[in-house]
Amino acid sequence: EYNRPYDDKERWDTYDLAPNIDYYRYDVTTKIKRLGGICAQLMLFKDPSDTPQHTSDYEEVSDTTQPTFGDKVFIVYGRDDGVKGDVALFVRDLGLKEIILDRQPNSGLIAILDKFEREAKKADFAIALLTPDDVGALKGVADDQLKPRARQNVIFELGYFIKALGREKVCLLLKGELENPSDLDGILYVSMNSPNGWRLPLATEMKQAGLQLDLNKLASNK
Repeated sequence: EYNRPYDDKERWDTYDLAPNIDYYRYDVTTKIKRLGGICAQLMLFKDPSDTPQHTSDYEEVSDTTQPTFGDKVFIVYGRDDGVKGDVALFVRDLGLKEIILDRQPNSGLIAILDKFEREAKKADFAIALLTPDDVGALKGVADDQLKPRARQNVIFELGYFIKALGREKVCLLLKGELENPSDLDGILYVSMNSPNGWRLPLATEMKQAGLQLDLNKLASNK
């Protein structure tokens, strides 16, 4: 079919197109270039099927998952070894772990502050024992006007934990009548002036702060 001779009409049509062949060639060339430009622009858009699917950087957390809190309680103490021992036993009775600075190894540390910082970083809660170990007053006050105070190291370490843990994770245990810094007003405290009357209030505050403990153990360990 393709080798058949042209008829008269086809010869005429071919002859009629001949003078305009340059126009058609230009028109086709222009369209080809335009299509090429369109194709080049289309290459800028990736096929969604070629794009790796995004995955979250974080694993999905179940709504039932509850954050867990630690079990280490730092005991800030002065010179009342009896109170220190009672509170340490109280912490253990609740199934928690006490951190008492003078019972921790030095591990080559010379400065007491270095040792304190190392152990303090492990704490999840702090109990500061404010016992009447020192006396003091304003300059010029008579000796008989001196008032009982907690040790200066206790106040220093207490301030450290208020900053490091937050006030809600620090509790003061007060023994006797003490002159305390005015900055401590508003800080949670429990009085030790009644025998064993401090145990339940302190345990309640520790539980409220997030420590995992069973208040029923207080009754069984009395």
